[in-house]
Amino acid sequence: MVIRILLFLLIIALPIPALSETSVNVNADSWVYPVLERLASSGLIESGLINTIPLTRTEVARLTGEAMGLMAERKPGYEVDGLTLSLLKRLKKEFRDELSNLGMIDNVKVKTFIKPIDEMKIGYHLLDENYTIYNNDGIRYGNNHNASLEISGHSQFFDTISLYYQPIFEYNQNLDNEENTGVDLKKGYAKLNLGSIEFEIGRDSMWWGPGYHGSLLMTNNAEPFDMVKISNPRPILLPWIFRYLGPFKVAFVLSKLEKDRPIPEPYLYGLRLNIKPLPTLELGMSHIAIFGGEGRGLSFTETLEVL
Repeated sequence: MVIRILLFLLIIALPIPALSETSVNVNADSWVYPVLERLASSGLIESGLINTIPLTRTEVARLTGEAMGLMAERKPGYEVDGLTLSLLKRLKKEFRDELSNLGMIDNVKVKTFIKPIDEMKIGYHLLDENYTIYNNDGIRYGNNHNASLEISGHSQFFDTISLYYQPIFEYNQNLDNEENTGVDLKKGYAKLNLGSIEFEIGRDSMWWGPGYHGSLLMTNNAEPFDMVKISNPRPILLPWIFRYLGPFKVAFVLSKLEKDRPIPEPYLYGLRLNIKPLPTLELGMSHIAIFGGEGRGLSFTETLEVL
């Protein structure tokens, strides 16, 4: 039943024109999301659905442009405070290229680019026991010395395809009584944009729901998921009577989980719906199921029944 609802929503959404282009995601642990929440609480963002993370860089740029426009319309005496203004300027600087592509500033569009290195992070932890920091993509630290090096980069091709990678080198002097050194792909994915719909395949973190400690189903406390995701990165208005639901977003996720669990390698399916009937009211619904796995094979018909 759920998969039928998703297909119905995608079918009616496909013909809807959208000011959209492919772009990589803003990581779930980014400083950007608290800033967007502050702008929304200040009345500077009305159309954004910001409780389903990650958002794309293009969507964050659109929300930044919306905040800039609403701030310019404010009457004397209703200006925002200095901190909010400073944070908005920081967003404008960070997403200047995307704002330009959307025609909200310079109006110089760049359809294809390659950024081999976007960001580099070096970490070091000295601990007296094994430890895991919450909301940190499931990274574990061991006794004594722990060091890490992360590099991220992304590319975009013709407004349609985007790529992202974030390898990590880790050293743990004593993790589970063993010295550990290794390189892994922390996050990495490819995205294809078709109209209002975006297809993503690869490894990334998700966060479904409001609150830094309150999301029950999806957070970046776990390791990033290897997944296939279908979504509309920019909220749309559905046709007919459904337009009264306000801005609408849907995300469908299918992932294969790890071996190290009671039933190895089961599948995880998730569906997330968001609507915003009022500028100050955002509603969300999530549905998740874990099925299959080693020794629990399902036929195609049984899989459809689960979905």
